[in-house]
Amino acid sequence: MTASVQQLSERLRAEIGDIARSFTDTFTGDGITSRFQLSQAPVQGYTLVVTVTTPAATATVTAASANGTTVTYTSANTFAVGQVVSIAGLSTNAFNLTNATIATRSATQFTVTSTVTGTAVTGAAVLAVRAATTVDRSANVTIEEGVGVLSFEIANIPADNTVIKVYGQAYRYFTDSEISYYINTAFFEHAKSTTDTHGARVPQVSLLPPIDEYPLVLLASTMALYTLATDSAFDIDISSPDGVQIPRSERFRQLMQIVEARKAQYKELCVMLGVGMYRIEVATLRRISRLTNRYVPIYRPQEIDDHSLPDRVTLPMPDYGDITPPTPVLSRDISMYSGDDFSMRYQFGFDLTTFTPKGQVRLYTQGSYAQVGPLLLADFTITKYSVNNNSVLDGLIISLPSATTTNLPKTSYYDIQMTGSDGKIKTYATGKVFTEKQVTI
Repeated sequence: MTASVQQLSERLRAEIGDIARSFTDTFTGDGITSRFQLSQAPVQGYTLVVTVTTPAATATVTAASANGTTVTYTSANTFAVGQVVSIAGLSTNAFNLTNATIATRSATQFTVTSTVTGTAVTGAAVLAVRAATTVDRSANVTIEEGVGVLSFEIANIPADNTVIKVYGQAYRYFTDSEISYYINTAFFEHAKSTTDTHGARVPQVSLLPPIDEYPLVLLASTMALYTLATDSAFDIDISSPDGVQIPRSERFRQLMQIVEARKAQYKELCVMLGVGMYRIEVATLRRISRLTNRYVPIYRPQEIDDHSLPDRVTLPMPDYGDITPPTPVLSRDISMYSGDDFSMRYQFGFDLTTFTPKGQVRLYTQGSYAQVGPLLLADFTITKYSVNNNSVLDGLIISLPSATTTNLPKTSYYDIQMTGSDGKIKTYATGKVFTEKQVTI
């Protein structure tokens, strides 16, 4: 099972001791202030829950009357439309309402919608109690994750005397975007020469072999620790008149020692596992025809009495030092087993909401060298999904049912295209489909 950027980010945080911790902050609104400094930073923005509570309040009711659809109360008040009030103690009992919602209000009266009727009341002196209300404002705020500053939208600035509560998680060192940056940067360096069994480059984290995951996290940890070391390098040693010395530069030296230890650990793992930037290169020679300059096919050895069709071996293709720049189209071969349900994920660094995906499997490509026309074998079922909750980063899941994979040949071709809202079509992935024939039917 391959890991996502979010899963590797959590492992990186565990590796450098930057584990999330929960916190709760409480503020009091004044009707003017829209920005509040949290007690913790950096914070995990998408986990924040922000509630605004309007405390209970009372007003004196001096008169009440009804017209069959509305009850009007005369009262100097600070209530607001939509708030819930309860009135008790009026001589006309029908006007003593519980949990009634205010329909209209002014500084001298308020009304509630009700069909009760009764004799009008004057000269009363009873209380109308407005219940405390709590509203979730998480969708109406923005958060500066790095510095822990919470900002309300202008239209939702908390009123005077309201109670603001903020619940969430915070980190000690890095925001989620910084951690994702280290993971992605480490991936591009670590997987520069990583290929799958078909010789195709590994272009995204989700396709990285599991054996590469921990070395990748180690490499990313050196980058994160370098950042902390750079920050600590600006500290200076302090000496007080009474002889107390605070060697601030010691933190820099300690961090650099940790960095060197992690770099050595990464190098050792790469050498032993044959992965990453320090892997020991082993030359894989393939016979090439002198007449055609094409690889000579290789087949699995068979017993002398085995008369079944030869089974070709798919080996990684040596690049012989070729540094041809990658194309915008992802070249990725996929493998499946005949008769099994198939699914595979592709990640994209942008929002796919306005794009319409399409993918097909064909017997031959539509190139001029194709032996026959582009015979359609299958249409992928494609669904969109969100890679994580803290960024506009979407992905596609392509799938085929078992009834379709049963009939696929050993080798075929596919691609994935997307049509934008402007009608333009762009191909994002292409490659071969290798289907291993099933035994159990």
